[in-house]
Amino acid sequence: MNITKLSSQPATHTSIVFAKIISAFAILLGMLVLMAWLFYLWIPKEYLPLLASIKANTALCFMLSGMVIWIYCDYPNKKIIYLAQVIA
Repeated sequence: MNITKLSSQPATHTSIVFAKIISAFAILLGMLVLMAWLFYLWIPKEYLPLLASIKANTALCFMLSGMVIWIYCDYPNKKIIYLAQVIA
């Protein structure tokens, strides 16, 4: 199968909505983890072993990747897509 044929096909409305839902989830997850890192000192010490460890830079990458997916869905402008590639 030719990749150029696949990429030249227009995206359906369903796939755009799905991509936006996934990107919003990635952005919210990243924000939630960053907020947890900011307020980490407020958590009682007996609950600390129960928390999963996600680093702050991983949360930032989740947020940026979600933003890039959202930009790809909304803006077909080549300059904006180039900016999204730089962010990624």
